[in-house]
Amino acid sequence: MKTNKILAFVLVLTMIFSLSVSSFAEETGTSHDVVIIGAGGAGLSSAIAAHFAGANVVVLERMALAGGNTSRATAGMNAAETKFQEAEGIEDSVDLFVEETLKGGKDIGNKELVQFMAENSAEAIDWLDGLDI
Repeated sequence: MKTNKILAFVLVLTMIFSLSVSSFAEETGTSHDVVIIGAGGAGLSSAIAAHFAGANVVVLERMALAGGNTSRATAGMNAAETKFQEAEGIEDSVDLFVEETLKGGKDIGNKELVQFMAENSAEAIDWLDGLDI
């Protein structure tokens, strides 16, 4: 029952947002293929990928500065088996990354999703590096 209430709430928010964006587009004479909500790491990565795919993208952020939760990541980016670790002689593994991530989340995370993230983390770092980020 709780899940249904959450889904209903999200649906209502989505509908309100859609109407707001439509109204804004009409008032300003602009339109976009993709609207990204949030200028954190995930939002900006999504915006970059959509732009490279040829989409006309707009990013909406409620805070005065971009960055979201990613701006709090002062220790760097978590990833396993990256070329940067290899260059520094740091031994790491996808299995260790999965283990530490699940432990850090008090073992309530979805192991399959954590595994997917860990297996693709080095590629994500390479993508960011390719953008000089």
